[in-house]
Amino acid sequence: MRVTNRMAYNLIGKGLSQRAERIMRVHESISSGKRVNDLSDDPLALTRILDHRRSLASLDQYTENIDQATSWLKATESSLYDVNKLLARTKELVLGQTTGTATDETRQAVAEEVDRIFEHAIQLADLRLGDRYVFSGFKTDTLPFSSTSDYTYQGDTGSIQVEIARDQKVTINLNGAEVFTSGSINVFSVFDNVVTHLGSNDVSGLQADLADLDTAMDQILGKLAEVGAKANQLESTKQSLLDLKLNITGMVSELEDTDLADAVAELSLQETAYQASLASSVRLMETNLLDFLK
Repeated sequence: MRVTNRMAYNLIGKGLSQRAERIMRVHESISSGKRVNDLSDDPLALTRILDHRRSLASLDQYTENIDQATSWLKATESSLYDVNKLLARTKELVLGQTTGTATDETRQAVAEEVDRIFEHAIQLADLRLGDRYVFSGFKTDTLPFSSTSDYTYQGDTGSIQVEIARDQKVTINLNGAEVFTSGSINVFSVFDNVVTHLGSNDVSGLQADLADLDTAMDQILGKLAEVGAKANQLESTKQSLLDLKLNITGMVSELEDTDLADAVAELSLQETAYQASLASSVRLMETNLLDFLK
């Protein structure tokens, strides 16, 4: 087939355009820092990058879930720790009122102090995190305990579960019944009995209260241990997620980021090739023009 001047010029223009496009792509790669900017750059790499980004989004959601769960467990732990301190303080006061130096008057005074401790314990059991009651089970909008109902538990026994990894959930709540009223001992009844026995000057009753206070503290400490174990699980899982996120981010970087040294070398190569093609095209067109003028 005879190649006409128009065909030659079209081929020259197409070749120069392709060279210029390659240079533009390398420039874009250097300026953006990304080797893959659209599907045409590297379809396979872009597909893998998108898959990795979906995985990273899931990891971010799991991490956020863990942070929220950790806040809940920390609030629970703080409340239980303070309740245990109140029980220990009550035991200290009761011990002082079972000695021969204690009197009806001193026991009446201590009864008032323990009554205030009791009120504080109720406040801790009614702890809120934001607008949710921590110890109410699923009924997080319901006050767990109320003095108007003789401290009867108002919540339910629902378990609040949080997904912290794929196919892995953890229960983050303790309901008020299992912690305070339906365990091995009713913590509130212990406080109430102490106040009653102090007020009635009942030394034998106070001596029995000491054993109940120990049982109540053991119950609270057991729940604290549960919370601590879950907190450790969350911390360990979060670290694993962060390690995995770091690895996936590294894989995305390898697929996506520009190797600056390679890109600069490629740019130099493409620019040289473009200049050579341009010079060759000019010579070819000059030759064709001279032929036309002869």
